[in-house]
Parts: sequence; structure tokens; C-alpha cells
Amino acid sequence: MKNAAIIILTAIVCVSCASTRKKNELAALEKAIQITEQNKMFYAESPKTIAVMPPINRTNHVEVKEYLYTTLSSVLAEKGFYVFSPMLTMDLFQAESSYDAEQFIGSDLSKFNEVMGADAVLFTTVNKWKKYYYLTSAGVKVNIDYVLRSTKTGNTLYYKTGDVTLDTSMDLPDAVEDIPIIGQFADMIATAISLASTKRIKVARMCNSDGLLILNAGKYSPNHIEVSEEDLEKGNEELEKLKARRDALAQELDKKGKKSKKKKDSN
Repeated sequence: MKNAAIIILTAIVCVSCASTRKKNELAALEKAIQITEQNKMFYAESPKTIAVMPPINRTNHVEVKEYLYTTLSSVLAEKGFYVFSPMLTMDLFQAESSYDAEQFIGSDLSKFNEVMGADAVLFTTVNKWKKYYYLTSAGVKVNIDYVLRSTKTGNTLYYKTGDVTLDTSMDLPDAVEDIPIIGQFADMIATAISLASTKRIKVARMCNSDGLLILNAGKYSPNHIEVSEEDLEKGNEELEKLKARRDALAQELDKKGKKSKKKKDSN
């Protein structure tokens, strides 16, 4: 009886693990499809010039907008894109009687192509900019969405969330840390000073580098890849295979879920 119980328990665990693996595979397929679709649209348009919109700030830190805005251009330039001056973007904003990027994020962007010659527009949304402090450890947690949209088709050519945690804790000399009370007190002071003096521009650069990490290289980068029509067709074929696998897996998990629910209800 004991062995039978162990066998049944093992079977349940195995089924559960298999189900978890398939759910993880489904999530991975969804991500792969998203990236493949973005790559397909990116290479179909192959943007060379980008206008950067003022960040949409959903936090209480007003100054974050400026730090993020001033560090975006250099990251895009390093990626091989020509980036328009933020001043030009602001001039267009004024011409359209608008000062809020949120009004444009889901709108027609053809004006940016007609007036500036921009192939794409980059939007950023700051969801979190939070300092944390736990006695002897401290840091900054940042979460920012990056969306690159075409000015010609309106398609999303790139999307990623930059999620960065910067540890600002300071290490003290061993001689100080060897004295328990003094060491702990000094640790707390050093951590507080370090957190207060954390350069927001450093955090902004780190998050921009992470958020634009998998953006394909632009035309002016030595890492730029020329993609032919034939390559795009092959990419479409692979995309369809990924979608077919995703749909089959989703149906399989749905059937198992319904079967499991039915069995549970009958008991």
C-alpha cells in the first residue's frame, strides 16, 4: 500500500512537472513569436533615423524625465541610428500645440516623417523609480517600457521593458566592521549617504542600456545585418511554424485543464 501511494504521488508530481514545463514552453513560444514579429517588421522597414519623445513619467519623481531623456540619444547612436535632436522634437510638439508624448503614443506619426524625416519614433514610459533602504543595504529599482513605432506604417518595431536594480550600498574597511556597534552604525550612515548621492543619470543610462539591449543594430552600425526579401520570406515561414506549435500546445493545455476540472467537480 505504501509503495502504491508513493507510485501514485510520483505520477502526480511528474504530471505536474510536465504541465509546468509545457506552460513554460508556451510562454517561451509567445515571447519568441513577439520578438520574431518585431524583427520581421523592423527589417521590412529598416529604420535609419529616430526621433525620441519626452518620457511619459508615471512616478512622483519629476526630475527623472529629464535624466532619461538626455541619455537616450547616445544609446541609440551607439546602436547605429541617426537620432534627431530633442530640440527638433520639441519644436514639432509646439507646432502641434502639444507637450505630452502620451497624446502621440497610439496616434498617427506621419508628421514626424513629413516634417523631420524620422523613420521611427521612440516612446518611453517610466513605471517605477523607487529608492529602497534597509539599514545596511540600499538601492534604486527602475522599470521603464521602451516602444519604437514606425512613422510610415504605425507598426511597433520594438518593445521591451527595462527592469534594473542598482545596489548603492557602500563597503566599509574591515577595521571598522570588526567593531560591532560602530561598524553597524557606520554602515547605516554610509548606506544613507550613498543612496542620497546616487546619480540619477547613472541609473538612467543603465536602464536605457538594458531596455534597448536587444534592439537590432541600425544602418550605421558595423553590426548591422542586411536582410533580403528571401530572408524575410523564410522568417515568415519560421514564424508560422512557431504559431502552429503555440496553438497546438495551447489547445493541449486547455483540454487537460478542462479534463482536470471535470474530474475535480465529479469528486
